[in-house]
Amino acid sequence: MKKYFVLYIILSIASAVIGQSNYSVVNTSGINTINDDLASCIFDNQLLIITNGKQDLVNDYSWNKHNLFHIEKATRGATLETWSNSQPLFEHKAFNDEGPACFNSEDSVFYFSSANHYKGAKGHNIKIYMIKQTAAGWTEPVALPFCDNKYDYAHPWYDASQNLLVFSSNVPSGSGLMDIWYCYKTPDGWSEPTNCGIMVNGVNNELFPSVYNGDIYYSSNSGGGPGGFDLKKALRSQQWKSSVLLEEPINSTADDIAIIFLNEERALLTSNRSGGIGGDDVYLVKKKITEELIHSYSSQLFCAGKPLTNANVVITNSLSELVSEQKSDSLGNISIKELALQQRYKFQLINVPPSQFTDCVLHIIDDKGNKVREIRFNAFGFAELELLPLNYADLKLIPLEDNSILTINIEGQIFEEKPGDVNTHEPIMILDDQGEPVAIAYTNETGKFKFTEVEPKLNYTFKLSEESKVQNVLITNHGDKIVLPVLQAEVQYQRLKADEAISLVNEYNETIFVSAKDIFVINRIYYEYNSAQLTSEAKSQLEQLAIVLEKNKNINLELRSHTDARGNDEYNLSLSKKRAISAVKYIAGKKINEQRLIPIGLGETMLLNECDDNVECSEPEHTLNRRTEIKIIKVQ
Repeated sequence: MKKYFVLYIILSIASAVIGQSNYSVVNTSGINTINDDLASCIFDNQLLIITNGKQDLVNDYSWNKHNLFHIEKATRGATLETWSNSQPLFEHKAFNDEGPACFNSEDSVFYFSSANHYKGAKGHNIKIYMIKQTAAGWTEPVALPFCDNKYDYAHPWYDASQNLLVFSSNVPSGSGLMDIWYCYKTPDGWSEPTNCGIMVNGVNNELFPSVYNGDIYYSSNSGGGPGGFDLKKALRSQQWKSSVLLEEPINSTADDIAIIFLNEERALLTSNRSGGIGGDDVYLVKKKITEELIHSYSSQLFCAGKPLTNANVVITNSLSELVSEQKSDSLGNISIKELALQQRYKFQLINVPPSQFTDCVLHIIDDKGNKVREIRFNAFGFAELELLPLNYADLKLIPLEDNSILTINIEGQIFEEKPGDVNTHEPIMILDDQGEPVAIAYTNETGKFKFTEVEPKLNYTFKLSEESKVQNVLITNHGDKIVLPVLQAEVQYQRLKADEAISLVNEYNETIFVSAKDIFVINRIYYEYNSAQLTSEAKSQLEQLAIVLEKNKNINLELRSHTDARGNDEYNLSLSKKRAISAVKYIAGKKINEQRLIPIGLGETMLLNECDDNVECSEPEHTLNRRTEIKIIKVQ
């Protein structure tokens, strides 16, 4: 057996321990073989796996002890339990093991580890390579510059939100055999790799890292768990200098060697526990719907004021998994019993004429027969909602609709006598004109709260719990601090005076009121790495801006592009100006007069935090500074 996979595959098969847990583990279909299969990463509804389950007739020489491990991609079915059409990812022929691999969507680059030697790489060790798929085919793999010929660098995982690369290596300055290391991608290349330290890395092997919510998940056989290899989590809050063991049944008495969290409810686990097809198999970890997540609501479809009958409705979750596919009955009823509280779902109308989509609504009804919410379908036949728990009588259901890009944040602090004297997790809501909640936030340990993506209005009504002892609310607005009294658990807040507000219609024909001081941060206007080329998601956001400009002839826009502090000052200034111009050109291409658009490149001159060249910051802190801002200018 080759050295590359010996790093972890001296495994013993044992039964899984199913303890009292909020998770269940089920085997997936379509990708597992009688040999070894390992989940690597997900991109575009496809799963990268490394497998030796198929005989490699090209490279199966007589001296090989096993089939080569290679990288394949499989297509997802209706849920994450079913996969199909597994086929090799790369076109090139490999003479040694390859994988795992991960994908960076920002620059369409795959990172993978291999014992092959590409583009003049020397030595007999494993290296991490980057490769890109272009219209002309795959580029030649290039080893990352920090890979030393004397040591192994394997199992890369790239987290685009932090520009963070995590991997496993046996560089001698580590703690054991193979350790978890990390480095950052910067405009100038790669930072120096850093070892996670002795509280994460043990005396044996730490392998197959992945990142979710800033934490690093990895497998270790250095002891402390129920199996040979056990899954652990290095905590971002501790700068990845300490770790905790994952609960059962995610860990078992078998070898659990890799996990990829997709959200709080789903993860893909690789394990050789009993019940699989053979060797290492890929399992789906699902969070159970516990009693506190069960509801008693029902729903009814209406269109133009009448029950919508015989309408085909598809319900999917936040990962686009099929939850339910059904037809409304003679009263327009649709079952939502399978939906859980505190999770997001999307409803899609199938056999309804598109011209009728915006006339259709979904009524949510409580167990007493009262209509508690009305969710309207958009022009594409979709409606989104999140079911929230009834913490108090007037909190019903808060819909999750397509958001306008012209939204604001509202920040504040609640207190009894002085700021800081209120406990954490106090609920506070924003009520609409009918007195129903449209947004909810919870306070932190000092009573501070923040609403994000709120519709800009002149006035707001905040609602607190009837049992709350809060007497005051401090609101921060454009640098000003306003203290408002709490009367009968409500607060009235005037954000803008009518004569100071700019009135306009947003993308969804809603009248909003903004201030000349308002800056709208469009976080989803992204660019290809180190370029001014817009991504598809950025174009979607700019198309929304074009709609706003078309509907409101009385406004112009400033588009302000910012970078973080890393890299040369002049280069960052130039790049930000190019990005701003790129956005302006795209909007102008939607038949908007370019004279109404002012591109401004500010480089790193207006950082939102202290992350300049003299301060060492995390990648999320740098990301905060990379933004595009919109300022509305009223035409006189």
